[in-house]
Amino acid sequence: MRYMWLILVVALLAACGDGFFVSNTKQYYFVVKPATRENTRIFKGLFADFNRRFNSPYLNLVRGGELRASETSTIALTQGLRHKEGKLGWGRWIRTAKLNSRRGFLNKPHQVRKNIYTMELEFDRDYVTRRYRSDNDKDQRQLRTLFLHELGHGFQMGHHPDSRSVMYHEIDDTAKDYASFYRRAYRFLLR
Repeated sequence: MRYMWLILVVALLAACGDGFFVSNTKQYYFVVKPATRENTRIFKGLFADFNRRFNSPYLNLVRGGELRASETSTIALTQGLRHKEGKLGWGRWIRTAKLNSRRGFLNKPHQVRKNIYTMELEFDRDYVTRRYRSDNDKDQRQLRTLFLHELGHGFQMGHHPDSRSVMYHEIDDTAKDYASFYRRAYRFLLR
């Protein structure tokens, strides 16, 4: 009976040689545009705060051209975004899938699909720099909330109807439920 199970397992593994293996890459490498010292400092600080919460470097800054475009996320600071589009920022996620073949059990070919997640974020330059330079806690909180909100879109989160949610459609001075946002972000990063 014991050998029957072993034969069944080996036969099952041999039959599974034509399946897909999926690999997800959810470590983000951002290029800031324009890449000024101040812009770099702003997002370095916001990234460090985010990464510290998870004890892992999910968000990283790189220089343009260090990685392939399909592996790089972007942050653009645009003069007058809120006057053009009535927004303080926007974000969207991008997933690129690549298929590779490799040999698996009993030398059978397997398809490996590698999903690479990136995102594009854009912020109103004046809003961000004014709040970054301010010593006022309210301004700092609004900058953090705006950043996390747009990052949430990059993590495939939609708007939430509760005004306490970071994903509420407006950045206001309501006390935000950051803990709930971080739990949702962590679930996304791990799946």
